[in-house]
Amino acid sequence: MAAHFTYRMAPGVLVCFLLFNNGIGAQQVLNMDFEKVSSKNVTQPWGWEPDIFSPDLVTSLDSAMTHHGKYSLALKNKVDAVTSGAQAIVFYLEPYSITGKTVKFEGWVRSENFEGSLVIKLEDDKDFLQAGIAAANDSVKFQKTGNLEWRKFTFFKKISPGINWTRLIVTHSGKGNVWIDDMALYVASKKITALPVAIPFTRQQMNWLNTASSSLTSVDASKQGGAYSYNDLEKFKKIAGDALIIGLGEATHGTSEFFRMKHRAVEYAVKEMGVRVFGIEDHQLIVENVNRYVLSGKGDARKSMYGMFGVWDSEEVLNLVKWVRSYNEQHPDDMVEFVGYDMQSVNQPLDSLYSFWLKMDTVFFASIKNLFTDLKKNLPAVYSATDSMKQVWSTDAKRLLDLTLQKKQGWLAKCNNKNDSLYIEWGAQYARLVQQFARENINPMALYRDEAMAENISWILSIRKPGTKILIWAHDVHISRGEHPERELNYHHGISMGSWLAKKYGTRYKAFGLATYTGAYRAYPGYDDYSHWMSCPVYPGPPGTLDFALHKITEKRKVPALLLDLTNSRQQKWLSTPLPVRFANHVCYEYAYWTRFSVPYQFDGIFFIDKTNPAKQIK
Repeated sequence: MAAHFTYRMAPGVLVCFLLFNNGIGAQQVLNMDFEKVSSKNVTQPWGWEPDIFSPDLVTSLDSAMTHHGKYSLALKNKVDAVTSGAQAIVFYLEPYSITGKTVKFEGWVRSENFEGSLVIKLEDDKDFLQAGIAAANDSVKFQKTGNLEWRKFTFFKKISPGINWTRLIVTHSGKGNVWIDDMALYVASKKITALPVAIPFTRQQMNWLNTASSSLTSVDASKQGGAYSYNDLEKFKKIAGDALIIGLGEATHGTSEFFRMKHRAVEYAVKEMGVRVFGIEDHQLIVENVNRYVLSGKGDARKSMYGMFGVWDSEEVLNLVKWVRSYNEQHPDDMVEFVGYDMQSVNQPLDSLYSFWLKMDTVFFASIKNLFTDLKKNLPAVYSATDSMKQVWSTDAKRLLDLTLQKKQGWLAKCNNKNDSLYIEWGAQYARLVQQFARENINPMALYRDEAMAENISWILSIRKPGTKILIWAHDVHISRGEHPERELNYHHGISMGSWLAKKYGTRYKAFGLATYTGAYRAYPGYDDYSHWMSCPVYPGPPGTLDFALHKITEKRKVPALLLDLTNSRQQKWLSTPLPVRFANHVCYEYAYWTRFSVPYQFDGIFFIDKTNPAKQIK
């Protein structure tokens, strides 16, 4: 069924939209029969993601052993023995149209010399929060089946009301091989091959989005020596207001237009908004190499980036580095800095801390120089160390930080100039980076990293003159404000980097997301495959998402991008209701609308770019 609505795009211009509730990209396509092949690996089914890994077990499509169609899903053990590990593969299903309903799953299974366990289960986030407790008929389990010809299985699941996600998970362990094929989802006896994501926006809601959106004429920064025209970014300046910290996110890492749009925003923020520090989500001490280059011009722009995260190893980020250096050459008395604020590397902070203590107190240095020998020896396998060893490292790092901070004021009192004081400040920061790394290493899933990055950004401002403005670059999940009172309706459950900054700085922190409708981005194939970069397709935003709605506006305005002003948007109940939000980072997600958040509580504005392309690898 089609719905017409009409609204004004600009004074004197009346536009009519036609929204379809179905069609290509309008729903989440299900791939329960495994007939659709992944774009990132031809041996894998589209939309399915690995959840648990095992070195001895492999999951792949099989065209030689099928119940029906071209492919089945094969789960095989590469060694002829029962292994202790398990593997799991999952498919997330959009819950919007099935929440509160009883659904049926059926399919076919076959085994060969199988001695182990195969569990096929449908679970939602409420099951997950209850440690996986579910009714017995919510799954099907096969154990030690030996040789089994194709056999049909069926199970039912009452989908919990008010959930944010539901997923089908296949878990396999043991010796031998298993095949699954022809799975299907049924609701009220009707086979479902695609699921709607959300109800499309109404005419009134589209009117509101249209009024709140400003057209952007370009995503590109000015060319060197070219004309400077940024009138379309005046809304960005207005939303940011008197913010000291401006966060620019991105729904995907590795998107050319996101990087270029952020470069453009940096130029504007430097020239028109007084920003003098740019910070990127990367190792703090590694990025100091870039900062030295942009401030002094010594060395080479490309070489200064060595050691940074691979997602930033792109022509677009290199161009930004070059622009900052060019700006500083033209403004030697008012230069812009290029810094990092992440803490996921410990080698350089630890070496720097040892050098600092050697200079400040040789006797004390002798007592600590071997303190983290095991930590350095275990790199890069530090995350697999025993829990007790991780705790020892964290305790020692915290004690060393506390001692450094105790000495700091006395040292500062003896300083004769700014450089000496800065040396002391950096010494304390080296200790803080070591402590942060050690604490994060205990349990990365606790998301302490976001708190640490916020702490580092505050430190960056603290050692500069009052009123210094910084623009930070990170993923949407990190820059989000996380201010919805129901924590599960926020990115990172409300403990994102941006949430810590919002608590401390209030309205003097502003967060801007970056979103797209369709295209591609540069990514690794998956968490189990970092062997190469690939062009990962961006699934078209379905109706009921902001991506789809803003796409329709850009389409009618014939512009490449928009800036959506979310100031006072929390008053719009329909917009504050959890909406499907795209999430993709540095690995390829073929369908990425698994999460639902209250958008106005995350961002002050959203840069929307209709069509995107992969970032360009530096040649």
